[in-house]
Parts: sequence; C-alpha cells; structure tokens
Amino acid sequence: MWLISIGIVALGALAFAFALNGDLEAANQAKATAENEATVARETLASANAKRIDLSNLVGFIGDTGLNAQTDHTALNDAYQLLRDNYDDISDQDATLEAMVGKLVAELNAARAARATAEAARDQAMASASTARASLSTVTSDKDSVIQGQKAEMADLQSNFDETEGTLSSNLSSAQDRVRELEEEVASLKAEARAIARAHRTKVNELNAQNAYLAQMTQPMRAPANLNPDGTILQVSQDLPLGWIDLGSENRLVLGTRFRVEGGSLGKRHLKAWAEVIEVQKDMAKVRLFDQVDAFDPVVEGDFLVNPVYDPKGGFNAILVGRFTGLYGKEQLTGLLDDIGIRVQSGLDLTTNFLIVGEPIMQDEDGYPLEEPIEPSDLPVYQQAVAANVQIIPLSSIEEFFVF
Repeated sequence: MWLISIGIVALGALAFAFALNGDLEAANQAKATAENEATVARETLASANAKRIDLSNLVGFIGDTGLNAQTDHTALNDAYQLLRDNYDDISDQDATLEAMVGKLVAELNAARAARATAEAARDQAMASASTARASLSTVTSDKDSVIQGQKAEMADLQSNFDETEGTLSSNLSSAQDRVRELEEEVASLKAEARAIARAHRTKVNELNAQNAYLAQMTQPMRAPANLNPDGTILQVSQDLPLGWIDLGSENRLVLGTRFRVEGGSLGKRHLKAWAEVIEVQKDMAKVRLFDQVDAFDPVVEGDFLVNPVYDPKGGFNAILVGRFTGLYGKEQLTGLLDDIGIRVQSGLDLTTNFLIVGEPIMQDEDGYPLEEPIEPSDLPVYQQAVAANVQIIPLSSIEEFFVF
C-alpha cells in the first residue's frame, strides 16, 4: 500500500511538474511579448515627445525648455485673438493657424503692394518737386528781368507824367476861368427862366380860371357818372345764388362787370348784395349774387342794378393820371376800358367824364428815378379836372366794378 501510495504520489508529482513547466513557458512568452510592447510604447512616446517639442518650438509661447517644452494654449489663443482684432479679414471662424496663414499672407502682399505704390508716388512727387524747383528758378529769373523792365518803364512813365501834369495844370487854370464865365451865364439864364416860369404860371392860372368858368357853364352838357340804376333783376334762382338781369351784349355789357344790387324806391335805395356777370346774351345776362347784406332781405325780382362807371346807353370818356403797371398798365387798361364803353382820351376837355387815378409817379419822362414820388393829385391836369367838376375815380373803383 505504501509502495502504491508512493507510486501514486510520484505519478502526481510528475504530472504537476509537467503542468508547471508548460505554464512557465507560457509566462515567459507573455513576459517577452510585454517587454516588446513596452519597448514599442517607449519608442512611440519618445517620438511623440520629440514631435511635441518640435511643434512647441515652432509655435512658440513655451515656458520651459528641453523635454518639458510645451506651448501655452492660453497664450496661443490670446495671440490668435490679437490677430483677429488687428486684421479685418480674420474672423472668429478662423480658429487655427492654418486658417489664418492664407489671409495673413494676402493682407501682407496687399500692404507690400500699397507700400510699393506709395514709394512710386513718393518718387514721382520728388521728381515733380525737382521739376518745380527748376521751373521756380526759371520763373524767378524771368521775374527779375520783368521787374527790371517795369522799373525802367515806370521811370519813363513818371517823366511823362510830370510833363503831362504841367500841361494839365495850365489847362485846368484855363478851364476854371471858363467855368466861372459859364456860371455867370447859367445864373443869368436861371433868372430868365424864373421870369418865364412866373409868366407861364400866370398864364396857366388864367387858363384854369377860364376852364373852370367854361366847365361851370357847360355842366348841363356833361354826361356825369351818375348813380341812377343801369338795369333791374329779372329773375332770381330759388336754390342757387344766381339771377338774370335785363342787360345784354346790345347794351355793351361784358363778362366780369359788377353791379350793386339795391332795393327800395328810386328816391331811397339801400345795398342788398353784389352781382357779377358770368354769362351774356343779346338782351339779358346771368349774374352771380354774392356778399348779401341781410339774410332776411334777399335779392328779388325788380331790384336795381347800379355801376357808376357803366352806361348801357352809350359810353364815357376818361383820362388816366399817375402810374399804371402790371395787369393795369396804360395800354392794357385802355383796351379793357374800351371793352366796357369807356374811351381813354389823351387830354382833358369838356367831354371828359372821369379822371382815373393810378399810383404815384416814380420816374421822370426820361425814365430816371425821382428824388420824391409825385402824387397824381399834385399834377396840373388833376387840379384842372377838379376845377371842371370831372369825377375823380381811383383805380380801385375800376377793379371793384369790373373783373378783367
């Protein structure tokens, strides 16, 4: 049994030895493999460290040197931001040096081109300045020559002036003597003119007195600008401010003629409204009624029409005194008055009905401005018209009774 037991143990030990030997061999192989992998890892790490060191040395922004050389990312990002802040073409989208390099090179090339252009402009400016300096030297030389010539010319002119001054002084003395003689002649002529003017005024006064006497004697023959009715209202619209009157083209009525519409009796009339002719037929006309005085006293059939300048049965004669300009210049006003039966005369006579007064006269007969305007009422013809009982009508009255 012991032998068997010992044999069994020996066999077990032998089997354990064979098994242990196989594990040891596997372990040795695993060790060898691990050592090989460690060697490769160390070589890879060394290569990576070398590349990191080289990259950090290329990029910069490192603190330590040697094996510990490594770029400071914060400093690098600050540098990138500095580039973005100082270069317009670099934006926040450019996050790497690779993205920035092309734009930096382009902007650098543009700056170099601008510098080259500036240097070329500078060289051109320097060349122009050199040319200008040469021209200035030439101009200065020419100027000196001109100045010398002018000085010589001025000396000649001064000599001629001195000679001419002596001659003119002699002529002036002679002229002054002649002026004194002429002043004496003018004084004599003025005295003669004053005497003639006094005689003329005396004659004018005599004529004015005769005209006044003749005007008074012929007053019944004169056709005055009366205030008697010129016509009547035929019909008035019930809905619109319109009406019809018994005057038409056969009565020399024209568009724009205005009448005072008066009510009451012939002996005592009152203003009710105004009427303006807007349509003319042969024997009647349509009028526009406006400016009614009393809403409770409307225009009705039979009311009277009054225009002191208009005469349905004939015409009037008038003269114009004063200044007439613009729409109412003398020629224009003469034509307008002729359309309404008023003939403009060249002078005052016994057939004159109106004296139409314009603005003050600002110029003399030759067109030169007067020192003081002349009022129409200061003119002799105005005073003669007053003496002859001719009706004085301001231009504003013509404008009031006629819309041209």
